[in-house]
Amino acid sequence: SYGIFLESPYLFTNKLGLGINYQDVTTRQPVVLPSIGDAAYNFRSQAAEVKLLYEYNFRNRMEAGVRFFKEDYAIILEESPLTDIDLSTNLSQDAVDKRAIFGSYEHIKIDLEYHLVRGYRNELFGEVVDGAERFLNTDYRLQNTTEYFARIGKKGNWANRLQLHWSTPTESPFAPIVVDNQLNIRGSGNIVDRGTAALFINTEYRHTFLEKGWFVIQGNAFVDAGTLRRPGASVDNLWQNDTARVFPGLGIRLIHKRIVNAVLRFDYGIGITENFKESGIVFGIGQYF
Repeated sequence: SYGIFLESPYLFTNKLGLGINYQDVTTRQPVVLPSIGDAAYNFRSQAAEVKLLYEYNFRNRMEAGVRFFKEDYAIILEESPLTDIDLSTNLSQDAVDKRAIFGSYEHIKIDLEYHLVRGYRNELFGEVVDGAERFLNTDYRLQNTTEYFARIGKKGNWANRLQLHWSTPTESPFAPIVVDNQLNIRGSGNIVDRGTAALFINTEYRHTFLEKGWFVIQGNAFVDAGTLRRPGASVDNLWQNDTARVFPGLGIRLIHKRIVNAVLRFDYGIGITENFKESGIVFGIGQYF
């Protein structure tokens, strides 16, 4: 997988800019197919997008653009319960070409002192998709993300995030909203579930243990929780035990104070709900949120 991101926020004026991005991403994911049950598949997405970036003022930003992408869904037969699968009965076609119009609005009131953060941020994102049919169809997707940060003494930081997702209530197992430990629940695994609506809450306490010049070692304790409405289910599915996950954990941060977002993070999350007992290490660049 790889991606190329070229963005110039002040290309045209001191408020208006342009972004041109391309991603080619392949992941292996679980899926539940009608008449087959649990299976595994390779999902490949090739996407190119062009967007306008508008900064109304220092605290308010907007984006709007178009995306053209192709999606491939290939069942991995050796990891499926049946080996004589007729893919034409499960997928509308081997590859799907789609188009999307999307936009976002972000309000920011954040005060930074190197790695310590105070304030809040809210982002509303929406997109309308065209091109998919029947089994792979998703017409729209909405997401609102709210973050709140508070300073605790001189060395502590309390960080919180609430994510609300809603999309077309399709019965397709390839629904657009995912549970993934890089996106919303640390320790759960890479894209372990899909759905059409979701609520995720992340809260963590970050504490600076060592600060020497440009270098900082920071530890954190966190709880990630979320619930998902699975494809074809009603809204009540959000509040059922078989879709709710709670993952507490611990992590460490290695931070370069003088380079923007130069944070190496390592987190270990453990599932404590009855139906989700997974655990795992998550590595990334930049704070989790």
